Amino acid sequence: MGSVRPADTRRVTTCEFAQPRPRRAPGQVSTLVWLPLAYFGLGLLLFSQARLTLLQAHWAKEQMQVDPALNRRWAGWGLIFIVGITALALLMPAGDTMLGFHVLVWLMWAVALVGRVLLSILSCC
Repeated sequence: MGSVRPADTRRVTTCEFAQPRPRRAPGQVSTLVWLPLAYFGLGLLLFSQARLTLLQAHWAKEQMQVDPALNRRWAGWGLIFIVGITALALLMPAGDTMLGFHVLVWLMWAVALVGRVLLSILSCC
């Protein structure tokens, strides 16, 4: 019977792939980022609509008067909230990208500047 010998790895010096990976621009967002965000965003919208349904059932049981436009407003504000959270998640740094973080810091600085200007205008009057 033969014995098992370890493989000779001294001759392997490089590892070549069949096709090189395409390089993306520093600010480009791939599908691997969009799909999970869309998945969780749509899931949160589904939870929001389920909560509205539970509230409507409770209100119907209590025989409370509810504005008929509440459904449309609930969906609209829920969508705005989820899109805002998704945009904020896209701006957070992930891996080796710092572009989103720099944009977030710049936006926070701009909001603070506008707030200071508004406060100074309101304090003068």
